Amino acid sequence: MRQRITRISVTLLTNESRSTSSLAELSEVDGICELVYLYINRPEARFEHRSRMHHGSTVLSVSGSPAKRLKGKYWTDRDSKGELDFAEWNKTLVDDFEEGVTLFRPETKT
Repeated sequence: MRQRITRISVTLLTNESRSTSSLAELSEVDGICELVYLYINRPEARFEHRSRMHHGSTVLSVSGSPAKRLKGKYWTDRDSKGELDFAEWNKTLVDDFEEGVTLFRPETKT
């Protein structure tokens, strides 16, 4: 997630696709902070035969102050849904999934 004074954007990287937000909002209701966003998912060409481009929405509850966890649900226009749970984070911004994975792998010592 990237947040600027006037805009929040969310990018989710997987080993098959990239989801980017078109609208995103951070809100607090009754002391519960939520990140809500709409997104478009674009799979890599080699996966389009089984995972077509789609739109979706996500609602994530933010736990902790400062935030320590994001947890919630997503829904898509291809009638799929699921849960997301992010308990680890890193301030480093990455451009692709492979680069991101290296941030969470334990370093190997030789």
